[in-house]
Amino acid sequence: MKRMVACVAGFLLLGWAQGLWALHPYRDNPTADLQPIGLWQEMTPLLLFWALWVALAAWPQRAAAGWRGALSSGVALLGWFWVDLCLYDSRVASWSTYSLAELAAEVALVCGGPLLVAVLVYGGGWALAARRNTDDPQLV
Repeated sequence: MKRMVACVAGFLLLGWAQGLWALHPYRDNPTADLQPIGLWQEMTPLLLFWALWVALAAWPQRAAAGWRGALSSGVALLGWFWVDLCLYDSRVASWSTYSLAELAAEVALVCGGPLLVAVLVYGGGWALAARRNTDDPQLV
């Protein structure tokens, strides 16, 4: 249970951080529905939706910690990319003509660095927990 809570908290904190960092240049752009809301307000429900999937990926007790970490990190990366894609679509692409492939390529280009940093930190947390668990199983 502690592992799932830590995974979700890490996912949410890193998701907000990387999203605000990556999409900072577009923070003042109007949303597709012209709502006067900030980036963090727009990304909160999207991140909460993906937090459930990250928790489920971290849940299996029978899998080795390395596999749980890889699965959870992969789901987190997919979730963050999807959130960035939705926000970029809402604030930038909805005002022009992007195909889905062009939109995904543009988001990968714009958000690639922050996504890479976030997934490395998230995966590093899993690696640290796995290492501590092998040294002393009572620590994690």
